[in-house]
Amino acid sequence: MLIQSNLNLSENTIDIVKLDKGLYLYRISVNGTLLKAGKIVKQ
Repeated sequence: MLIQSNLNLSENTIDIVKLDKGLYLYRISVNGTLLKAGKIVKQ
């Protein structure tokens, strides 16, 4: 795990500037229930 963050309605972004270029997988969950999963390609 590279980044873990708690989000709320007023803050819904995660800063990935410091991550190297590459493919990253993400998961968004609430109370252990998976809401969304996917991948991000940083170039």
